[in-house]
Amino acid sequence: MIKLTEEYIKSTAFNDSAFTNAKKLVNSGKIVNTYITKEQDLIFGECLGSGKSNYKTSVDFVSPNEPIFRCSCPSRQIPCKHATALLYHYFLHTDAFEQGEIPEDVLSKREKIEKRAEKKKEEVAKPKKVNVTAFVKKMKQQLEGIKLVENFIQECLNTGFASIPMTQIKSYKKELVKELGNYYIPSYQAKVEVILDRLEEAALNEEKDIYYREVLNDITKLQALIEKSKKMLQESIEAKKTVDQDSADLFTKMGYVWKLDELKKLGFIKENRQLVQLAFYTYEDLEEKALVDVGYYIDLEEAPVYKTLNIRPYKLLKRLKAEDTQVEMLETNEYVIYPGEMNKRIRWEGSETVPVTQKIIEKVREKAQKNFKHILKEVKDQIKDPLAYKHPVVLVSYEALIQYIGEDNKIHYALKDAEGETILLEDTKKAHIQDTLLAMKFILQEEDLMNQVMLGMFEYQEDKNKLVMQPLSVITETEIKRLLG
Repeated sequence: MIKLTEEYIKSTAFNDSAFTNAKKLVNSGKIVNTYITKEQDLIFGECLGSGKSNYKTSVDFVSPNEPIFRCSCPSRQIPCKHATALLYHYFLHTDAFEQGEIPEDVLSKREKIEKRAEKKKEEVAKPKKVNVTAFVKKMKQQLEGIKLVENFIQECLNTGFASIPMTQIKSYKKELVKELGNYYIPSYQAKVEVILDRLEEAALNEEKDIYYREVLNDITKLQALIEKSKKMLQESIEAKKTVDQDSADLFTKMGYVWKLDELKKLGFIKENRQLVQLAFYTYEDLEEKALVDVGYYIDLEEAPVYKTLNIRPYKLLKRLKAEDTQVEMLETNEYVIYPGEMNKRIRWEGSETVPVTQKIIEKVREKAQKNFKHILKEVKDQIKDPLAYKHPVVLVSYEALIQYIGEDNKIHYALKDAEGETILLEDTKKAHIQDTLLAMKFILQEEDLMNQVMLGMFEYQEDKNKLVMQPLSVITETEIKRLLG
């Protein structure tokens, strides 16, 4: 069995509340009749509940990096608080677990998992041949859907935002948005729905210009996506080719739902890597109608800052596990990389945790970029792209964190590199994260102001015509000082 820590158990819990409730169950003696198999790859037991029968629960480590939690309770949360409580009970009272034979139901489920694994190996060894004809047909349907979006935009611009009646907005919502679901372009569908939501809000509020500016901005981005999508789809249809490395990013922006095996076949994979999380936060995505857990990671072998996304739709919040701050380093056999620009999304299945040592922190600090001119050019190039994410995150090494009096006679902060170039520090306005500048002033010590490393999120503020960076974490020689949460 893997070595357990309280931090690891907390990371496997469904959420903080589930972990807290699990600890309460353990402390109140609710976990009973506990056993561990001879191979030490399965713990199982019972949890006293409110009913006549105890809940039977287990944690299966047949795959050490991917523990399987099972329980007979009716909860839809995986893992439920009872399974987490069993794991926590083992952490505290290992000697209380007697040796026992693996239960028949667990043995049966293991056999099914083994069969699925064997089938998957066979599929990898003999990959299915892509049906090019079907893929081309799908792309033609996407073009038809995009044409509907073009017509919608043209109607909005011709009529004028302020002149579109509420009845028409509701009609678009009821008919057009639903219709777009038939054309394999989910991103277009979501963006049209957001535009309609803004138009509806404008019709109900006095300060309409704010919403209309947002609508115009949304339409500009949508038109850029339309232009690039149409060109790529038409070329792919003529060449009778499916998605490849060159078109993968654009398919992603259109809403293509990737399977991990597809990304692996395209070469978007790294093997045997160590990942350290440098920042974490959760925000509400109105377009996706979901809560999104975001983590920023550094691969100890590479310089780019990657991100993880755990998207939890509103309607599934009670069933999907929330992610949280990961203070230990993760070791994974492989992770896949989603197409994109800076801060590409990564994902993995199974990992082990290792305490973050000073040596690991030194490796993290080595990945920081030192040349501010190069950093700012890279950031500006991305922000100028209408389809790119407007808040790239970069790990920077600074010579000094300085303060100065601005034109508003207030104290401001900036980072300075060895060449005298500066990066302004401010809280972002549109990045959906909490302010951190105040936390930075209280958390950082005098020694943190010189020759340190900072993880920061950039934003171009149009109203002031300036590029700023919001600090997310400061990595000193001895620790990662997180400013979020």
